[in-house]
Amino acid sequence: MSPHTPTPLHDQGLKVEIRLFCLSRLLQAILVLGLVTLPGMTRDWAIHNTMNTMLMSFSYATAALVLLWLSFTRLSGNKQLYIGIGLDLLFANVAIYIIPQSVNLIALILMFPICAAGVLSIHASVAVALLASATLISQNQFRLYANDLLNIERSHFELTLYIAIYLFLAILSYRVFAKLRQSAQLNQAQKLEIDELSALNEKVLQRLPVGVLVIDSAGDITSANQAAERLLMLSQGERHSLSVAAPEVARQLETWDETHAPKSHPPIRLGPDGEEIEPKFLRLPPGEDILVFLESTQSASRRAEGMTLATLGRFSASLAHEVRNPLSAISYSAQLLAESDKLDAMDRSMVNIIQQQVTRTNNVIESVLGLARRQAAQPMPLDLVQMVRDFVVEYTAGFPLNDDTLDIRVPETPVMASTDPSHIHQIVMVLVSNARYYGRMPEQPARMTLAVHAQGNQAVLDVIDRGPGIHENAARRLFQPFYTTSGHGTGLGLYIAHELARANRGNLEYLRRHQGSCFRITLPLVRQDGPTTDAAS
Repeated sequence: MSPHTPTPLHDQGLKVEIRLFCLSRLLQAILVLGLVTLPGMTRDWAIHNTMNTMLMSFSYATAALVLLWLSFTRLSGNKQLYIGIGLDLLFANVAIYIIPQSVNLIALILMFPICAAGVLSIHASVAVALLASATLISQNQFRLYANDLLNIERSHFELTLYIAIYLFLAILSYRVFAKLRQSAQLNQAQKLEIDELSALNEKVLQRLPVGVLVIDSAGDITSANQAAERLLMLSQGERHSLSVAAPEVARQLETWDETHAPKSHPPIRLGPDGEEIEPKFLRLPPGEDILVFLESTQSASRRAEGMTLATLGRFSASLAHEVRNPLSAISYSAQLLAESDKLDAMDRSMVNIIQQQVTRTNNVIESVLGLARRQAAQPMPLDLVQMVRDFVVEYTAGFPLNDDTLDIRVPETPVMASTDPSHIHQIVMVLVSNARYYGRMPEQPARMTLAVHAQGNQAVLDVIDRGPGIHENAARRLFQPFYTTSGHGTGLGLYIAHELARANRGNLEYLRRHQGSCFRITLPLVRQDGPTTDAAS
């Protein structure tokens, strides 16, 4: 767009300026109307045709009033300016013709349409200035023909002065309004950018998993995102007091506000699910409102856990290759050494220790790699009864029980579960290995039982031992990664088993028994055509 091209009013943002022009025109019209009706002015200007003068002044005032009304309508601002400028020029020519003595007043009034034309373009502003000059020139020629020589000399001087002023005003007004137009466009662009950023911030804020509240100086909640509304069970569109919606948060806020410093607060339970929330406070400038973050301690733990596991997964993938190659060589050498006839009892004992430690190290690697290469579950109907029977045969063949026992307690009819066979095998392997090595009484053999039954819409598989049980404090952290009560464990086995159960739309939980422990796996039950038989546990 050319710099001289008129810009629509809504792009300029000069609605107020147009109304000011219309208001000034109306005041001029009222002034002229008052002057022509005053007795002294009538005598000084030698007005003979009072009726035409009154009609002209009243018509100009009426038209000015109509233009002022149009400035509040949707009529294009450019059209309003053109109409107003045309009206001013017409009035000036008629007024000078009817009242020649009013030339000085009309010359001043003509400055307003010149300034108004500066809103449109430099061409329009200069054109109006030239038309205004032509109005005065024509009046001067009229005096010349009337042989008013004394007034002609004075009019020549005034004419030159007014023409110079008109051209100066034309250029100045265009420059001023060009700056105003640029400022208006810049403000409009900044406003749009601010509105877009505000809308984006609002969307981000609403989708944050952390509850966010804005509290004013009176203790009322002025803003809350979706997570905060869910935790505090707030109704949209209603004003709530923090002391009523969350009394414990309000008490902690009072404590924090008195100290004027960040402070650690104990978690509190909020929401319909009783989540543990740790509130954090931040004072907003200029210091009246306070921002409250309601972050779930479980969410924070899961995020930290996820980052740790992601890092471990990337590390373990590169480490496995470096460790497994020498480990395979050690295992193969130990097997060859065990086949030698020249080993005595002590040597064979040492070879057995080597093989055991190789197996243990390999299991650790498998546990760590399980986090890195874990794939989505592919559930299918699986008979847990037959699966348990096959597992016992496979386990006893690979890991001789010696004095330990591994019993099964299953119904005669199948119990079909929807699960990934490889996942359920890995879960049972972890649980049986833990039960054998940790679920035994001191100096006594391990007594393990695998029990299967159906319970409602779930298939249940229990891994039971008769060991000392698990302390209550340790039981709450059993399924956290890297938590172990043993100096030889990695703390990953139960975590992986728990995650695999969840991936199969099931669950793994610890049940305390009078003697020993029970880890219960629950999976979706697949109904057969006939009734499912529940076995007593």
